Amino acid sequence: MIVFASHIGDHVAYSRFVAPSIRAVAESDSVVLTFATVDGASRNNNLLLEAAREIEGLEALVLLNEYTEIIDAEFAAKVRSALQDPLVGVVGCLGGRGFRGSTWSNGEVSGVSVEHRYRELGGGSMTLFESRDLTSGLGEVDAVDGMLMVLSPWAVKNIAFDEAFTAAHGYDVDYCRQIKAAGRTVVTADFGVRRHHPLELRPHHALRVAVHMQVAQKWDLADQDEDPNSERWKQRARRAEAELSASRAHAQSKLLDSDVNIAERTKALEVYTKTYSWQLTEPLRWANAKRAARKAASS
Repeated sequence: MIVFASHIGDHVAYSRFVAPSIRAVAESDSVVLTFATVDGASRNNNLLLEAAREIEGLEALVLLNEYTEIIDAEFAAKVRSALQDPLVGVVGCLGGRGFRGSTWSNGEVSGVSVEHRYRELGGGSMTLFESRDLTSGLGEVDAVDGMLMVLSPWAVKNIAFDEAFTAAHGYDVDYCRQIKAAGRTVVTADFGVRRHHPLELRPHHALRVAVHMQVAQKWDLADQDEDPNSERWKQRARRAEAELSASRAHAQSKLLDSDVNIAERTKALEVYTKTYSWQLTEPLRWANAKRAARKAASS
């Protein structure tokens, strides 16, 4: 049995996007678990895990947030295929490998194209990581994005989310690192999903810095052999790394905003240039441009 689970903060988004998509891909015996958002992302997910542990015949637990729409008619079959390997603990649609800290997208991105729909600027859509080469393909990663995480029965039973991670960021990376530390694997699969979310993808800069340092403090094992009296410089190094990671994430968010603005203005320009009045006055604009060019050349 495949169980679907969400903690709901935005009831409108859940009703519009998540609930209909679950109904479309769920099987006759599937169970849907929902809880209202309480105290922190990890605590919310642990409540869902506790409920899932009581279900007999659990094959997989699909955790998704209220902005993630499943658009894959073969989703159930793909879940079972991905979990055929008993060592697989978590499966996602997007993830990364070879990164440090809390931002998996700073590493080598693995996964499938995910459409991102937004309502700002009259609404529109774009493809996440369209400018990034996904040639690394699907396979084992260090962490997957928390928008959709498929957990194996072993993971549900044995690994809980660390409730020290209260923000809606970093908890997914920490959970995946727990899975890998326990000897299991984290992989990406070609799940068809669509994300409905405002363009502001990144949390506040200070929050991202704090979460990055929290993840680094817990999982950066390279410092274990260092002088125990060197905490001050280690803290400064982690903060510098966190600042860099946050700056990269902020730049990526700004680039996304810029891409959307360019796309909207290009669309508007195409509409204008196809009008009769624009085409009728084109010779006049051409003549004025030539006249201005000659004037500039003679001055």
